[in-house]
Amino acid sequence: MKFPIFILSLIALFFVFGNSAQAQTLNTKTTASTQLEVIYFHSAHRCKTCNQIEKMTKKVLQENYAEEMKNGKIAFKTYNVDEAANEKIAESYEAAGSALFLNQTKNSKRTDLTSFGFTNAFNETVFTQKLQSYIAEQL
Repeated sequence: MKFPIFILSLIALFFVFGNSAQAQTLNTKTTASTQLEVIYFHSAHRCKTCNQIEKMTKKVLQENYAEEMKNGKIAFKTYNVDEAANEKIAESYEAAGSALFLNQTKNSKRTDLTSFGFTNAFNETVFTQKLQSYIAEQL
């Protein structure tokens, strides 16, 4: 009876750390020329809406701001709030779970888009248009 529990525990750990490693590869580096950071926080256990917010944010950035991301003007970062390494950054944004922020690096102006994300995650047209508008305001 203990053996299946041990195996299930190992599988669960692999799932959690496997997702964490994948999320870290999505990050782009902040450089001296970075003007805007698009930051998405999430927990290890994610719902359909949380996944959709990240997916749509990445899509908007890739389709509309590819050049700005390539030259470092915009950086996209994801953080798993359940990881100890991300504790301080999550605290500074008061993010305890899924949260979406824009951070203008010149003046450290933060815009919390979490409610916007949850409200519009499955309305691609509205999500795309509004996120583009928020980004344009910050650049």
